Amino acid sequence: MELERRLSWGTAAVDWEERVNMARMREERLAKTRAALASKGYAAALLVGENVRYATGMRTSAPHMALVFADDRETYLFMRTEHGDNVKKHCPWINPDKVRDFPIMERWTQEDAYKESIGVMVDLIYQALQEAHIGREQVASELPADVSNGLKDKGINIVGLGNTMMQAREIKTIDEINCLRMVGSLADAAWCHMLDVVRPGATDCEMAAAGRNYLVSKGSWNFNISLRTGPNCYPNWGLMTDRMMQPGDLGFGYIMGDLYMGYRSCYHRTFCVGQEPTQRQKNWYNKCYEWEVAIQDAIKPGNTTTDVAKAMPTCDELNLGLEHEFQVGSNFICHGVGVGSHDIPNINRFWSMEHPEPIRVGQCIAVHTCYGEPGVGGVRIENVGVVTENGWENFFTIPYDGILMTPYQVKTAR
Repeated sequence: MELERRLSWGTAAVDWEERVNMARMREERLAKTRAALASKGYAAALLVGENVRYATGMRTSAPHMALVFADDRETYLFMRTEHGDNVKKHCPWINPDKVRDFPIMERWTQEDAYKESIGVMVDLIYQALQEAHIGREQVASELPADVSNGLKDKGINIVGLGNTMMQAREIKTIDEINCLRMVGSLADAAWCHMLDVVRPGATDCEMAAAGRNYLVSKGSWNFNISLRTGPNCYPNWGLMTDRMMQPGDLGFGYIMGDLYMGYRSCYHRTFCVGQEPTQRQKNWYNKCYEWEVAIQDAIKPGNTTTDVAKAMPTCDELNLGLEHEFQVGSNFICHGVGVGSHDIPNINRFWSMEHPEPIRVGQCIAVHTCYGEPGVGGVRIENVGVVTENGWENFFTIPYDGILMTPYQVKTAR
């Protein structure tokens, strides 16, 4: 396994080295958003969640919405009053006059009160559209149906956003790629903190807490760490519990979510609790590793998603008695990673064998593999990397060519 490219800089902003050019990244993402809207014939889009982060650079813990245009008209932001006040002070790339209050819209209130909140939201958006001189042009929306329908009732030509923003986000800029390199560095370190905790008697939850504590201390937010050990590993239950680790257990899990500037990790590693893994366990891992490498080797310019899917095992190779390829879609899948946990491309044998899409330079892709014996144990590997002119390049630096040995070891003397 080759040595992955290392970062030469840290998380701080400095005046003597460019690192991530945040202003350029915001400008290029907005330009890509506008180009994607224009390509579909949309005059504007109403965005929520990670798409707001992508198009505007806004980070907030509360729901918010953006009105973004296909041309150079200024973006509108809709958010709670206290958040908007801070945006006006701290975010000079947003015109303060375009920051509007956002009513709380929760269905836990009385139905009439909810409808009243919807009415206020619709009126606020309608006013902004009128200010921007949007007439009968198409406005793409990913807002709740109640809001979109209210705008339609006012004569706005609302259409579904579809995968427009996914297309805008598909190819990463150099600054986005560098953000993802930093995500890899942070996730590597979090895994090391978690491995320090592993010993018989420790729980999956305690191990995850060590990684979460480290990442929060580094400014990461909105992320999840989920681990499983022993018989819960295969088939992959996907739920972390308070199970106590026992000597010789295998364990694996992921660090997934927003670790740096909105950019996401999706990162599995496999470890053994307290002692050397058995040959049986190593055999599971070696099979998984061979698949992982073959899939990564297939991710290169000139290939398609079909070529990548062909490197994945069929459903009947996975020791689970499965009949259909869709049944293993979450265990053997490749998916884009950026400000969203699932960007383009999205690859598995179920849909990619007959529907090829090109592998393109600048895509950032996660590669999942998993194998084991049901009810006994299992292994999982996942890396995230970027497609370069020379192929796939890993963002993570913790080795994956074997099961990780943890610091605490139970040893015997003969």
